[in-house]
Amino acid sequence: NMRLCLRPYRGAEDLRILDENTQTYSGYLGHNLDIILGIRQCPVNSMTLCVTSDPEQEKCIKMRTALKAQLLKPEMVCHKGHSQINCMQAIANGLADVAVFDAGDVYTAGLNYNLIPFMSEIYNLGTDDYYVVAVAKEEDAATEITYLKGKNTCHTGINTAAGWIIPMAYLLSNGWIRSYGCNSIRAAAEYFSKSCVPGALSNEYNTGVPYENMCHLCHGASYRNCRR
Repeated sequence: NMRLCLRPYRGAEDLRILDENTQTYSGYLGHNLDIILGIRQCPVNSMTLCVTSDPEQEKCIKMRTALKAQLLKPEMVCHKGHSQINCMQAIANGLADVAVFDAGDVYTAGLNYNLIPFMSEIYNLGTDDYYVVAVAKEEDAATEITYLKGKNTCHTGINTAAGWIIPMAYLLSNGWIRSYGCNSIRAAAEYFSKSCVPGALSNEYNTGVPYENMCHLCHGASYRNCRR
């Protein structure tokens, strides 16, 4: 026995009987079916996404499974690199096709590896811009953006837009930090007391002198400590 339950839509005013030729899914959808089937057709057989962590790898595998279940093309392949720089190199060398990069990494990818961005997140600002927010403890009334000398700081990563480039550029351009010839890592190391700047000790991101205090506040086991 089959029971049919009709739940009226609040905005509906009436019901109409469908013609016999529209009582199938293909007949009912009409030309819209071509649009639906169109996204399942792609001249590219596979697309390799480069990720840099175990959680990203797991998410990539789940996405690959979901896309395959819907017969969407191209088929996704997951490639795990050890860093964003490594993913840039993988794309440049043909081992991967795409990756998700921070705005700062997009600059590096274009400058050093001739990669191009083709898609961007857009938030509720209506443009490709986004805000950078600095936070401090509410009870710490002595901390303000104009004077952070000797403070402890944490950043999203070396050369990331929101966590490094924009705040450091703001402090340097206003003359609150000595630039040391555009050496932002040295400038930060001698201005702040202790920090966590993932990637600050990696020769992929820092080709100069390693400053240990840039990673003193980072947590993580062995090889993952202070890594981007």
